[in-house]
Amino acid sequence: QDELHPPENSEDCPICFETIKHVYSKTISRFYCCGGWVCKKCGDERNSRGMKKGFDEMFHGRCPLCRDTLINDSDQKKENSKILEHANNGRAWAQSLVGTWYMDGTYGFALDKEKGLRFKQQAADQRDPDELAEMALAYRGETFERNESKYLHYMKEAAGLGHTEAQRIVGGNFESCDKKEHLHYITLAASQGDPKACSLLGLHFLYADCGLTKSLILAKHYAEKSLEETDPEALPTFAYNFSNALYHLSVERYERALTIPGYSPIPTILFWLRRALVGAYLPVGTVAKFI
Repeated sequence: QDELHPPENSEDCPICFETIKHVYSKTISRFYCCGGWVCKKCGDERNSRGMKKGFDEMFHGRCPLCRDTLINDSDQKKENSKILEHANNGRAWAQSLVGTWYMDGTYGFALDKEKGLRFKQQAADQRDPDELAEMALAYRGETFERNESKYLHYMKEAAGLGHTEAQRIVGGNFESCDKKEHLHYITLAASQGDPKACSLLGLHFLYADCGLTKSLILAKHYAEKSLEETDPEALPTFAYNFSNALYHLSVERYERALTIPGYSPIPTILFWLRRALVGAYLPVGTVAKFI
């Protein structure tokens, strides 16, 4: 479907030419000099090489897109001034940032909620995914009077543009929402590698929820992808889910002969069970007892 009808906000990275299916803050690294961007992978590679005094090994201190001198991260005043310039020129991503700073009175911007809302509304009108998600939360009672209709409207707009957190929120709790809609949005988020969505989708395959056919292979696959989670509070749960999925898959695949030298999954299962012990409320002992 993506090959026939690519997402409307998909673009190619100007460095590696990989297609970014959904362009928003979590999939790109932006240069504030010109407002251009590269994919997250290229941005992370640049950061890993280290930067000193505004000079970096990968781009030699110059923006690879406009060739201007890169702004030193420590020069917050110059960086913010450039972002404000982009916002005044109608760039949605910059309007979203400046609007938030005015609303909170941070990053050197005086507290001005009226001006902040104006910037944020302009960004939302241009369908900036990050701002659409923020506007949705604002209508949940955080900024405006609670309005469930507008909340869902903005959140679904953000989800449709590939915002993974919005997709998970719209998917909601599968026990209390439409199962088909839940599965649709959770699958979209998991397809982009969102660890929380991957963990949830893995559980659905493990227990045949939401009309899915039980698949221990897919349960283990998605549970393993969820281990990329960086949240220390969520990782113990995902570690347990992976060890549980791997145990059940191994029992089925090796017909309970789990101690075959060179093929035993027990060391891997126990490794992740130990990681799961951080979350003492989890039933890690159940899986360990079976082993």
